[in-house]
Amino acid sequence: MKALRFGAVLGVGSVVFAVACSSANAGSSCGDYFDKLTVFDEHCAGKPAGLYAAPREAVVAFCDELGAAPGVRDFSAQLDACTRVLDPSTCTEPICPVRGTLAPGAPCANGAQCESGYCNFTGAAEPTTTELACGVCTVLALEGGDCGNASCDVGLHCDTVVTMTCQPFVPLHGSCTNDNAKACEPQYACIDSVCSERLGVGAPCPSGMECQLSLECDPETHTCETIPIASAGEACGWVNGAEVDCSSGLVCANGTCAAPRQQGATCTVGFKECALNLLCIGGTCQVPDFSTCK
Repeated sequence: MKALRFGAVLGVGSVVFAVACSSANAGSSCGDYFDKLTVFDEHCAGKPAGLYAAPREAVVAFCDELGAAPGVRDFSAQLDACTRVLDPSTCTEPICPVRGTLAPGAPCANGAQCESGYCNFTGAAEPTTTELACGVCTVLALEGGDCGNASCDVGLHCDTVVTMTCQPFVPLHGSCTNDNAKACEPQYACIDSVCSERLGVGAPCPSGMECQLSLECDPETHTCETIPIASAGEACGWVNGAEVDCSSGLVCANGTCAAPRQQGATCTVGFKECALNLLCIGGTCQVPDFSTCK
């Protein structure tokens, strides 16, 4: 498991690198968030600066495009609020969904366009010429709501064991189970039936869920270990039963660490070769046009 990812701020269903702001204030709001997120991930997830292979100026350009997408509203204000609660001293993943104005049933490419913050891609046709997927804005179930056929709102989990309803996560020191009945807040682990601080390198992880978010549980030794880092040309992703990250500045392209391809470079759809602020569209790496989902 790992700490905060770029898509987390934009809620469930964001399938692209996702921070955003209005074009009028992209440099301050989006740039500030990117800077603080870099510090957060370096401190809380052990990720060196530059691991995401997305230059700050490229991220700001991406923000401008997403900020102009149908349904997006008040991006600067919403993103500024997320920046304020992103606290590297606690390593707590903020709950600050960015929501738009599109009603349920409207086409979307990113959760930030939707009233619910959730763009559902389940059942959507898999595009063959673009990495920009189109989904449908979908209502999220609230606390106590039925989650048998719906996803839960931000900050809730689906109790699939007892009630089949959306329930709050259990806080630190609360009673818990190692299933979805009484799940701990993501930054904690259920250890001996109590939500506890996650464990460091060398600690036992019998359930596979006890390790710090920057670590992984070795499937053979059942101990917490650092996530392997691969260099250019080496295998990445899920390798021999373990997750392998690429070193700083590289992306995992079709299972191999490589330098990210920049805007205008040739690419193959599905290989994830482009820098994280770009998508492969029609054979070249491009800033996505979110208005194409109609």
